[in-house]
Amino acid sequence: MPGEQPNAFATGRNAQHAAVALTEGLLTTMEPEHVRGVVAHELAHIRNHDILVSSILAPIAAALLQLGVSRQREYLADATAARLLGSGAPLADALAEIERTHAPALQIEPATAPGYIANPLGGGTVATLFSTHPPVRERIRRLRAYGQRARTERTASTARLSGA
Repeated sequence: MPGEQPNAFATGRNAQHAAVALTEGLLTTMEPEHVRGVVAHELAHIRNHDILVSSILAPIAAALLQLGVSRQREYLADATAARLLGSGAPLADALAEIERTHAPALQIEPATAPGYIANPLGGGTVATLFSTHPPVRERIRRLRAYGQRARTERTASTARLSGA
């Protein structure tokens, strides 16, 4: 395959339908014995069924991990915003408004969904199972709870300062 970088990879759904791809850079810059070693390595991946594992299981696991991390990062951004504002209410209200009035009208490609503040794919669909955003209702619940916690902490802090 075209490319100056020396590289090779194995691909295919099983040993009978597999291929090893070598870059031009590998073939032109490496000694024949080294190329042979690289090809043997890639063939070993085929023989050991590594392509099946890496092309089926690993991407699924990576995608699930990425989704979990993305959702946690959304919660973290929500909590940080609430701390910056001293209240979760402004963001909670904005999310509720976006979900109620704007999200149902959006016609977007699922691949662009991570760029939105709230999941623009709506609720109740299979697509939301693989969303990078947590459910808006849960985000709002957490933001409102942050406001309650902050009020409780302020009350306790004030009581300590006043000596009560």
